[in-house]
Amino acid sequence: MIWLTWRQQRLETLIGAALAFMVTVLIIRTGLDLRSAYSTLRIGSCLGQQHLQDPACQNVLSTFQDKILGLSNLSTSLTFLPLLVGVLLAAPMALEMEQGTFRLAWTQSVTRSSWLRVRLTLLIAAAALFGLGMGALLTWWRWPADQVQGRFVTNAFDLEGPVFASYTLFALALGLTVGAMIRRTVPTIGLTLVTFLGIRFGIESWIRPHYIPPIQTAWFSGPPPFGTLDWVVDKGSTWRDGAGHKLSYADVTALCPAPTGGVKDTYVACLHSHRLSEFIYYHPAGRFWLFQGIESAIFVSLSIALLAGAVRWMRYRVT
Repeated sequence: MIWLTWRQQRLETLIGAALAFMVTVLIIRTGLDLRSAYSTLRIGSCLGQQHLQDPACQNVLSTFQDKILGLSNLSTSLTFLPLLVGVLLAAPMALEMEQGTFRLAWTQSVTRSSWLRVRLTLLIAAAALFGLGMGALLTWWRWPADQVQGRFVTNAFDLEGPVFASYTLFALALGLTVGAMIRRTVPTIGLTLVTFLGIRFGIESWIRPHYIPPIQTAWFSGPPPFGTLDWVVDKGSTWRDGAGHKLSYADVTALCPAPTGGVKDTYVACLHSHRLSEFIYYHPAGRFWLFQGIESAIFVSLSIALLAGAVRWMRYRVT
């Protein structure tokens, strides 16, 4: 069965391996350049709130941010890599279900359960190995940028740590389940793409900020109460007056019109006179690995549920 699985998966596996090799070379090359710039510009000496107003540090940080910005398109493309690899691994089985060739294996003294067990074990192992290896490499790649931007920014959280592997497993499980049910290769690929993106970006936008309650703090003036690497999930939408009553930003601007022309003294004096404070909701940078664990658990759980459903469907509903 292992040899048969390789024969049936070899084209897609070789494509995936070639893609992984090219991406690895590109990541190592750009990662070394980024680390060289980080060292040459002495970015480490300019990190922290106390250096934010230093003109020299502002210049080097701006230069380094431009270097990071030059890699933004690559970062965005890499976020779709788990989906691509998952679909590549799932496509041969979907094709086999469409053409009905799986029935031949069942007539060669191989039970349906054995066929499923070997095929799924090898596919899951391949997806996990790719996801964990690539996730570790991307964590290394983004390290210099993380010191400046933090790990919660767009195209950072999704590339680092175990979530990369969990996305790959989810894409594989989704492709296998859809393929078993509709038994048409092209529609399987299309439906997998749409469903994967919908679930992943839905969780990113609406669920991830609420894995645990954010820290709530009031900010009126002076240095912000959050660090440069923290994840601010809500800023400026909630205000309170001296009596503790909630106000919207529209209420605040009605009392104190926003400054124009860069003149803020009158605006600040008005806020003082009404004892208005802005409420900030943020997650400290130290919660990164906790959030990684929570999101990985979500996608792994979804993957297990999908695979269980696919196995049951193929054992009892496919003939």
